[in-house]
Amino acid sequence: MKRRLLALAATLALQASAGTFSGLSIGAFSVPITSGYVWNTFGLETTITDNTVTAVYSGFDGVADTNATAKWGDWPHPLPDGVDKESTLLFEGTQFADVIGDQTIFKLGSITFTNGTSGIETLLFGGTLTITPVQFDWGYLSDPLIIPFSIETTRNVGTPEFNADFIVFRTELGDVGAFVYEGASATFDI
Repeated sequence: MKRRLLALAATLALQASAGTFSGLSIGAFSVPITSGYVWNTFGLETTITDNTVTAVYSGFDGVADTNATAKWGDWPHPLPDGVDKESTLLFEGTQFADVIGDQTIFKLGSITFTNGTSGIETLLFGGTLTITPVQFDWGYLSDPLIIPFSIETTRNVGTPEFNADFIVFRTELGDVGAFVYEGASATFDI
């Protein structure tokens, strides 16, 4: 499985002027987008697809956890063992310690996107991840970090490379994204 490590930068409002603090970050997926762009069979152009009625997904209920998982998609026919039918986004929160009050960059966790094999009519095209640092020993962050993401998907009619999906995370500092082959994953540090 090919993995890519990418930095996902965003800004948080830090309310601390002195000292250090530590804590734990939790995440929640919500607001799934059920319509979006699908690359056609030849991979030359995209068409709008509306899966409002047929999308299959879980983990977009907004329940916060240290390791939040969102899954979507389904395949109508049996596949060989070891082939993942669903696509997934996994947020893995992290503990952070000894962060100085005026420090603006520290790791809050990571997001891993895995491109599964699914029928087009069952897919989602994006959503929102909300990250909230909690359990501070000192100080606090005034606002949660809200990261919208979008996915352009490809019909699964060719090689894993041909079937790559493109995911983009939107932050205040700009967009970060990756092409992810079918069956492969990409990991983003936050």
